[in-house]
Amino acid sequence: MALARERGIRLSLLTPKRGPAGYAALSRSEGLSLALLLLGTLMLAYPALTYSPPAGYWGYAPAVVGSTSGALSNLSVRTLPGEGRYYVGGALLGYDFQGSMGGAAVAAAIVAGKPLTSFDYLYYLEDLGYNITFRAAGPSGSALASTLTLLSLLNLRAVNHPAMTGMIGLGGEVLVVGGVNVKAKAVKSYGIDTFLVPVGEAVPVKGLKVITVESIIDAAKYFTNQNVTAALGEVCNPPEELKKLNVFESHYKKLYDMTVELMKKYNINSTEITKNLKFARWAAEEGNYYAAASYAFTALINAYTIYYNRLLNVSSIDKAKDVIKTEVDGLKRYAELEPSGCGANYWSAEACAAVYNREFRLKEMIKFLEAHANFTAPQSLSSVASTLARAKARAVSVELWASAVEELAQVPYAPPIRDLHALAREAYALGLAAARYALSVVPPGNALTNQIEDSVDEMAKAMFDGNFFKVIGLSSFAFENSADALGSIQNSTVVAKEVMPLVVGRSYCRTPSFIAYNYSQYVGSLLRTDPVAAEFLAYTALYYAHLAELN
Repeated sequence: MALARERGIRLSLLTPKRGPAGYAALSRSEGLSLALLLLGTLMLAYPALTYSPPAGYWGYAPAVVGSTSGALSNLSVRTLPGEGRYYVGGALLGYDFQGSMGGAAVAAAIVAGKPLTSFDYLYYLEDLGYNITFRAAGPSGSALASTLTLLSLLNLRAVNHPAMTGMIGLGGEVLVVGGVNVKAKAVKSYGIDTFLVPVGEAVPVKGLKVITVESIIDAAKYFTNQNVTAALGEVCNPPEELKKLNVFESHYKKLYDMTVELMKKYNINSTEITKNLKFARWAAEEGNYYAAASYAFTALINAYTIYYNRLLNVSSIDKAKDVIKTEVDGLKRYAELEPSGCGANYWSAEACAAVYNREFRLKEMIKFLEAHANFTAPQSLSSVASTLARAKARAVSVELWASAVEELAQVPYAPPIRDLHALAREAYALGLAAARYALSVVPPGNALTNQIEDSVDEMAKAMFDGNFFKVIGLSSFAFENSADALGSIQNSTVVAKEVMPLVVGRSYCRTPSFIAYNYSQYVGSLLRTDPVAAEFLAYTALYYAHLAELN
């Protein structure tokens, strides 16, 4: 964060620009700021008038006014050839409504398979001529906005205009919101007959069809009267060349052997470690070596956690501090590795981005350990031991991924990089919009939001320095963790089960993604054992598949 202050990256609140047709522009580049745009707090009242539907794609957005009343407004969307900017306008806007429109654009672009940076996105919220004076706040209109954006990007004709509420997730999932009962009554009172709501939030209202939707793909059919899957593009099978790569076989073996050796050396017994090692063996037997390596990696973290808890708790405070300092000093070199062979082909570029992603994670852990180096009570040791264990294992993964870059650089049939700068621009736009959205919704000041902010600062510096591989790696961190912060509001597997297979399958038809393929295989395995982890990791596959589609 100090870097941002030095370079003027995280500035004070942006001043809204005037965009097309009176929209307030949220530039993705100006100031590189994560601050929310504040358009003022003046409450405007308009006289009743005859309502005419707007041009473009539109639907009804209900809101809660006060605590017991509801009101309806109209949200319209247009997409135009552009550069990834989004514009938000209308008299009813509240400040935190605006950040969610960036999330709506990101989710729709990924699901549609379109470059975020090839379009500008225009969102307009207006009253229906009933003297409405509220300001729309919060992200509950973002799922409607994203659904309409998807229809616009796919050039599908909307024949219906239902009401809809829900918060958009970055994978196109529709997340829960509040006040659905009040909103439903308002929808009915305005004479609308269909109301789309998140799964688990259906309410009975006589004369109103309340329909639950899991994703914007699901929601789109209620606007078009047709299943939109065919419009989302062709899905292909993974190419044999990708399936036969065995880069992760050696990773699995090293991680597995390290864990077993640690358990034997320090007499570590754990049913959780044993279970993960068993899953690793099963995945390896199926030829799913990335999943095998991931299970072994989890087992190694658990083994290190037990080891460091024992070591630190039997030591004096001073001895424990010495141990931590020595370990941290040894870890620092892994946070500064410079992978070689990044630009050889598309797969080595992906692996290079993964190295920078993991180096950033390691730096954040080292930062935590150094910040807690002056503890005075044994109670502090548990979190320190846990973080030290994860950092130790993460250092191993950095080294393994760096070796993967070199190995993949030698693969003669790997796809070429067509336009690295364009990929970095898309990655930058994705990471920044995702972070701005998450930080407009999730309470600030916790460890996750601080890391998201730091990753955007580092991403901006990498873009300034021209290290495009690092931009992609840090953008993936911002995207993954922003998705996690938003998705933690609700447990869902719709991204892992529906959206990810679609986007990854499409990428196989153009540029197959090495990371998306391996992550998707692991996600499929995790869906049987740990659905929450599967959903989180699905965003990584989604991110890299999206970039591969654009290569």
